[in-house]
Amino acid sequence: MPAQKMVPPDAKGAFTSLSAWVQGGVQAPEITIVDRPKSPREHAARALCRLSGNPEDVMFERRPMWMSFLEEVDVVLQMALSENAWRRLLAHDEEMAPAQSDTPEEFLNFADLAIHRAKATGRGRAETFMPALGDVAIARRAFVQELECAFKRDEFELFYQPQVNAQSGKLVGAEALIRWNHPQRGLLAPADFLDVLSESTLANSVGEWVLRTASARLAQWRAWGLDIRMGVNLFAAQFRTGRLLKTVSAALSDNALPPDALELEIVETILLRNDVTTRRLLQDIRGLGVRLALDDYGTGFASLSVLKRYPVTSLKIDRSFIVNIDKDPENAAVVNAIIYLAKSFGLDVIAEGVETVSQMDFIKDHGCGEAQGYLFGKPVAASAFECRYLRPGSAIVDACLLPV
Repeated sequence: MPAQKMVPPDAKGAFTSLSAWVQGGVQAPEITIVDRPKSPREHAARALCRLSGNPEDVMFERRPMWMSFLEEVDVVLQMALSENAWRRLLAHDEEMAPAQSDTPEEFLNFADLAIHRAKATGRGRAETFMPALGDVAIARRAFVQELECAFKRDEFELFYQPQVNAQSGKLVGAEALIRWNHPQRGLLAPADFLDVLSESTLANSVGEWVLRTASARLAQWRAWGLDIRMGVNLFAAQFRTGRLLKTVSAALSDNALPPDALELEIVETILLRNDVTTRRLLQDIRGLGVRLALDDYGTGFASLSVLKRYPVTSLKIDRSFIVNIDKDPENAAVVNAIIYLAKSFGLDVIAEGVETVSQMDFIKDHGCGEAQGYLFGKPVAASAFECRYLRPGSAIVDACLLPV
């Protein structure tokens, strides 16, 4: 049923009393009250905060009595929730709804686009919807639909990049990296689609597929007698489904993998939420024996306390710090600090983006344990990875054979 047919006569006024001004990266204390719903309205409020999976995106400004806010727009909540479209609105006293929105669905789409823009331009920023963003919204929705079709048609594929011991140069693992075999544009790298995919409803399904596929491939390689591990990147959406622990456990048991052969990679933004649920989930996953790597470390806003609160086992130095590390004293200082920090916390450390011998010599001389980058090989399909690295007698894999 079209959204406009569900709106009572007075709902239009309720909508125009809301602001399309949305703010990214700010969490209001009032949000916590809806974590314990006691009435239908409170359940609606909880759904309001949870629909996008980002409760920090919703904020009731100048409304400490949040229930009175819900009473004012209760009819809008009922309509929007029934359409599964209510997202990320910031309540204001003045009217700021865009004139271009003729329906509630359009209004919410415009607000959704504005918050993506706010987040992309930095933390704690605000953006208003501008007509020029409408074309972007249309293109984004079309792209999401294309991604959904690609997943159904099995167009995604995993490539694998080697990870080596920085001291010996021997293979210790591989990172699974998604690629898209686009029927018209050819092979697409993550930079071409991952940002949109990670924020779509498809993210969890693709994330689970990546975990299952990479785990099965690792089991095959280990069956050949290779003592290596597999790195798998997680989407933020996978932390909000309640299924991640079960999915990880199934990946291990279905493939008879030792837990420490699997390393899940997470980004700092997931930890910055500092919520109890995420912390307990990671503790439970670590309790299985699975390794947890903090990816792109040093590029975000994570404080040292994150390393105390969360059970990470390794830090991955972002490639931006490895570039010109042998020439840039500031990059060198950052890398040295991360290596020292990792050792102080008893964590492993791996340098990403190593492309030259001089970069390798630097991280090796300064005690970095592992390395990954084009110096050792670009990400390649599973068959190519096997031919290059896993053949008996291959120089990079000789020291990785398990004792018979």
